[in-house]
Amino acid sequence: MEGWVNWLIPAVLVVVVLVVQIGRHFYERRRSDVLKEASLKLGLNFMEDDPAFFYEDFSDLPLFSRGYSRRARNVMRSGDGLMFFDYSFTESGGKSSRTYNQTIAAVEFDADALPTFTMTPEGVFRRLASMAGVLDVDFDSHPDFSSAYHLTGSDEAAIRKFFTQRVLDFFGAEEGWSMEGGDGWLVIYRAAKRVVPAELSSFIGDIRRMKEALERG
Repeated sequence: MEGWVNWLIPAVLVVVVLVVQIGRHFYERRRSDVLKEASLKLGLNFMEDDPAFFYEDFSDLPLFSRGYSRRARNVMRSGDGLMFFDYSFTESGGKSSRTYNQTIAAVEFDADALPTFTMTPEGVFRRLASMAGVLDVDFDSHPDFSSAYHLTGSDEAAIRKFFTQRVLDFFGAEEGWSMEGGDGWLVIYRAAKRVVPAELSSFIGDIRRMKEALERG
């Protein structure tokens, strides 16, 4: 009896893993189909897998060097310098690992007006980093923004010039976003969150409003 149990348990685990993998495959297949339909209705070009993705200029931004098993899927391009795509990567720590899945917007921007910076939601580890001397650009005029976001980069003066009152007002009222800038591109996303296909239009509208705020300064 004991030998039978020792054989059965691994077999059940294998079956469970296979079922999960098959379910995930069909879920991703369905997501791609629905996103394609939604993007075409919005006038976007769609590619489920884009081999040119990692040759884009924004691929040098910090987000795209994190972890391993990096993959971009469901790449949608507009005619006015916007891209939207699902992006995933895995990070390991000790005996555990975590895979991050998020929907990213990449916005082409005037390189001369764009500093190199990273903006992430403020958190315990970010506050500890600031206490340890890591640059966190705060604005006395906008305490809501400064308490909501950790903002850092190599040129503090250029960052302060770029984050105008309009931009600070916008993000002070819109918590939870992450943004990286450099090489004439911005990438904007909510960490570890993918856009529900039914909300794609709303997400694109949010990005266009951010782009307008950032461009008008």
